[in-house]
Amino acid sequence: MQGSDSGERITPAESRVLLELQKGLSNRDIAHQLVLSPRTVESHISSLLAKTACTNRTQLLLWSQACASGAIGSAGGSTQAGLAQR
Repeated sequence: MQGSDSGERITPAESRVLLELQKGLSNRDIAHQLVLSPRTVESHISSLLAKTACTNRTQLLLWSQACASGAIGSAGGSTQAGLAQR
C-alpha cells in the first residue's frame, strides 16, 4: 500500500497499527494489543502521518477510511486491497 503523496509504501507493521487505530485505541492500548512499546507505536503513527501527508490522527483515520472505500487509489495497485489484506 502506498501513502497518498509521498509514494512510500506503508509497511505491514504500520498497517497493523493503523488497523488498531481504526478501532479507536490509544497508543498504549495499541502497544498492548500488538505487544509493542508505546514509543514504537508512536513511531509508526508518525511515519504514517508523514507518508500520507496527514497532520493528525483524525486525518489519518479519514484517509484510511477513504482508502478502504476505494475513494483513494494508489499508483502501485489497489489501496483498498492492501487494507483488506491486513
